[in-house]
Amino acid sequence: MGNVQQVKREQCHTVIPNKSGKCIFTECKSACEKLKKPVASLCLPPKTCRCYHFCS
Repeated sequence: MGNVQQVKREQCHTVIPNKSGKCIFTECKSACEKLKKPVASLCLPPKTCRCYHFCS
């Protein structure tokens, strides 16, 4: 086995009250940055903002 790469994919999300209609990245972003750069982030704003950070 030559290229054995451990890919750690973690999906963290935060639910924040949607006030300005924008998603505010806070704890989730910090948690992801500790691992590596977030490769994707999705904001789904109904009444609350769900921020998904897919970290690899």
